[in-house]
Amino acid sequence: MTKIDQAWQVFEAILRQHPYWPTTYSMCNCGRMPSRGGSKCNVCLREELLKYTDAKKADAVFEAANNLQSAWYSIYDSLKDDS
Repeated sequence: MTKIDQAWQVFEAILRQHPYWPTTYSMCNCGRMPSRGGSKCNVCLREELLKYTDAKKADAVFEAANNLQSAWYSIYDSLKDDS
């Protein structure tokens, strides 16, 4: 697997940690924070992503994931009463 493929897998896992619907969380194996569905937590995923990029770009990925999640919640909240 190429470094691009490996970095993409980490990127996808980060997006998975920012769900658009209710989900279950449990403690990550590292014990530092919860993670979605028994996968790695954001702390572990950030450490993995840092193998492929610098801290500024890694932080931008998490900020973008948070922004996408917030944007969806905003849309959802504005439409849920119209359903």
